[in-house]
Amino acid sequence: MKLFRGIFCLNGFNTKSMQNDISIFEKENYTKNHITSEKVDILSIYSNSSLVDNDYFEINTYKSLKVIGDIRIDNRSDLINEYLNPNKIYTDEKVLLGIFGILGKDSFSKLIGEFAFILWDEVSNELYAVRDQIGVKSLFWIKQDKYIVFASDIFLLQAYFNQNNINKDYFKEFLIWNGNIDTSITPYKEVNRIPSSTYVKVNKDNGDIRECEYWNLFDSEKEIKYASLKDYDEHFVSLIYKAVEARTSKSKINSVMLSGGLDSTSIFSVVKRLENPNILPVCGVFDELTECDEREYIDPLMAMYNADPIYEVSDEHLTFKNFPNDSPWTYEPNVNSATYLFTKSILQKAKDSGASNILTGYAGDHFLTGAMVSLSDLVKRMKYQTFFRELFSLTKDSRTSIFQTGWKYGISPLVSSNWLKEFGVEQNAFLLNQLTKIKKINQKEIFLQLNGTKSHIYADREIGRDVNINCNHPFLDRRLIEFLYNVPGEYRWGNGQSKMFVRRGLQSHLPKNIIERFDKTGHLPLTYRGLRDNWKELYDCFSQCKIAELGLIEKSDWLETLDNWRQGKRVREDIWLLLTLEIWLYKFEKKFDLVFS
Repeated sequence: MKLFRGIFCLNGFNTKSMQNDISIFEKENYTKNHITSEKVDILSIYSNSSLVDNDYFEINTYKSLKVIGDIRIDNRSDLINEYLNPNKIYTDEKVLLGIFGILGKDSFSKLIGEFAFILWDEVSNELYAVRDQIGVKSLFWIKQDKYIVFASDIFLLQAYFNQNNINKDYFKEFLIWNGNIDTSITPYKEVNRIPSSTYVKVNKDNGDIRECEYWNLFDSEKEIKYASLKDYDEHFVSLIYKAVEARTSKSKINSVMLSGGLDSTSIFSVVKRLENPNILPVCGVFDELTECDEREYIDPLMAMYNADPIYEVSDEHLTFKNFPNDSPWTYEPNVNSATYLFTKSILQKAKDSGASNILTGYAGDHFLTGAMVSLSDLVKRMKYQTFFRELFSLTKDSRTSIFQTGWKYGISPLVSSNWLKEFGVEQNAFLLNQLTKIKKINQKEIFLQLNGTKSHIYADREIGRDVNINCNHPFLDRRLIEFLYNVPGEYRWGNGQSKMFVRRGLQSHLPKNIIERFDKTGHLPLTYRGLRDNWKELYDCFSQCKIAELGLIEKSDWLETLDNWRQGKRVREDIWLLLTLEIWLYKFEKKFDLVFS
């Protein structure tokens, strides 16, 4: 987890007057933003094409190329064997520079890993600011007069833009994207985001700035066909091992944010089977809110691997506890900030136990679960025997008829877009247009799931930075996502069951009660207790209805929604998005001492 900021000057603009300003970033500013490490990584790029860095961040060079950033390349050995000298040892940065020297911008799509970096080519007088395909790392930029400032986080840019110059369109986009914005827009008119799988190219000679997408999931479409189901499962398992190993340190202590579900337990089981692993299972458990407790699944897993769990009793880690001081200020609203205390307690427990790296099962629900609408692909492929077998399995224990279920999941997705409602993308013109380029319903669903995973950045960039621990998510491995995108949908979801690749492929890795588990433990009691204990303070915030001033909802509708929500009645599906925005705007006013309008 590296922080960096850089300035790129156009047309010979003299930066000497700004040199001290951009080379020194007051430590107190980082402290206010919850960075505990004394090492601050800063980059400065000047008009004479030289790079100046402090003692904490290395500038990597190769011929006329220079790069700085947060870079981890997982397919390094493959790239070295194909493009470089297999007899030499390369860092990730040197691999990047080496293949860029051969392929130019076409090299970006060859990289598999997690990265955000700035690359300067002295020969072409061009700069590239690049973000990884899945969007794990973040990257932002501002253009001011004759220079451009890049940074890995918005707060690193605070000296270069007016925080009060709010972009109201952002909040509408926040709802349209379900809180997972992956476009150029940010809450501030002057600040631009580099979307995932995108680079911004700047030409120093003419000042031209272009944003280009260099990869898309549907570009990877290549149907995977094997002779047997076992071959699919073995491929899946090999990818899980690669994804976990790439995110596990062999020299430092690792931890797993462990629950009793299939996803995190799978990650733990794989780590335990790697060579020389040092892994600590850290689990949030509940003594009072027993409906949230998962020790009945965790304990058999610990016995299977002769491991000692580290339990963090979480009954008091309530949602909104001590509002409005329940979570720190962030420069963007985050839906997951409501559960800040619970997540931080687990990460802090891991850190206090000696871990510097924590793995999670995040995104397992997104990519492994599968979708019942994949039945429609069987109809389209005229695999009627498999379709009816799956249909009977699906309706066996349900109250719906075979006809109703067959229409809803087999026929209707082929003739209408009603199935998209559960993703909340009806108003998202960009995603709807992207979906027209994908033929299979199963692949459309995976594509939408990928665009719904960005919220993990909050845990990585905010809580992880606060605790000073690295967060890693193996299920966000590009190789694994591309595999799941290209296999037939019935292998992810089949026989009326979800996450079939895990249940089949990792059957020997996990206790029987986990493999056969089909329910999911929630933390609603934490939310409702937090609401009950902090309702007065929360309502004082919510009832100000700042979101009405943005035209997102009528004030009367919002107050009625709050009352119904407090009483446990069914309310609009976007309530958490609206609550997030209302809280953020409330804290925004407190932060900058102004009245939002």
